[in-house]
Amino acid sequence: MKVKGFIGIIFLVLLSGCKCGTNENSAFIKALPVQENVSEKLNYIFTYGFSFTDNFRVEKIGVEKIGQNQFRIFYFFCETQYLEEVESLNIAFRVYPEKPMEFEKRIDQESKARTIASNCSLSRMAENVVVISDVFSLSPKALKETKIYLYNPEVGVVGRTMTILDLNFEF
Repeated sequence: MKVKGFIGIIFLVLLSGCKCGTNENSAFIKALPVQENVSEKLNYIFTYGFSFTDNFRVEKIGVEKIGQNQFRIFYFFCETQYLEEVESLNIAFRVYPEKPMEFEKRIDQESKARTIASNCSLSRMAENVVVISDVFSLSPKALKETKIYLYNPEVGVVGRTMTILDLNFEF
């Protein structure tokens, strides 16, 4: 009986470590700049949660269409005690299209990929902590693979890389 109780306690501890929104640093979060809540207008391209490291987790990723080929990406970060450390990083959204020759720039055509990088400047949107990319242009919109990762410009990639297959920006 003691073994079952011990296993149950370990299970509960593990589950509590996976929670998002623990408000461990609510003063820091309350001090973040507030953004207009556009969460209802976003096209969510990822909603399963992904841990780049044990300390940095994104819960979902949404895309806002601004114009014909103009977009912004919203990265919804899990609230942890390490949020301040996220701000020292950048986040990259590297796309590999089905037809790389449709890229506007020759360098992207030759590398067959393009990276949309953003500083991890945190802000609040409703009850969420988000990083919002600048507006960017993207053509082609049919992507065979997309890689998302955190990085420090001086050190390189931090943690694991997320991969999304068969993504289409035709919203």
